[in-house]
Amino acid sequence: MNPRLAAARALAAVLSGKASLNSSLPTQLDKVDERDRGLTQDLAFGTARWQPRLDLLAAQLLQKPFKAADADVQALLLVGLYQLFYTRIPAHAAIGETVGCADKLKKPWAKGLLNAVLRRAQREGEELLAGMERDPVVRTAHPRWLQKQLKAFWPEQWEAI
Repeated sequence: MNPRLAAARALAAVLSGKASLNSSLPTQLDKVDERDRGLTQDLAFGTARWQPRLDLLAAQLLQKPFKAADADVQALLLVGLYQLFYTRIPAHAAIGETVGCADKLKKPWAKGLLNAVLRRAQREGEELLAGMERDPVVRTAHPRWLQKQLKAFWPEQWEAI
């Protein structure tokens, strides 16, 4: 199985609220070639780490949000965005491999959408990300509830923490 597809399937379970990444990823890793397991883990954990930022970026790039039944396509898009902005994978490979996974999800309609959104992200993403830096949730990818707690207990050091 393609490492991007495996990571997206594991993340789709998380996005749907059906599982944690610790429970959904091992079953997907068993389906991936041994040489690709590290990449699969990087894609899954990295996408989960930067999910608040990637979700906001995806929302700016999409005309309308995904339906609940398309959490797998949403996860695949987030994996693609993670590759573009947080890995050294060449953009053409990240986009091409990610778009190719739509067929394996049995959602060929998503190929055009993923291709368009990822190519637009490649062109405009840095500007969009720079505009989001003002929000500490997006900048640090820490949930707002955690930031409120840090501010409450360490008002002067919370950003450094």
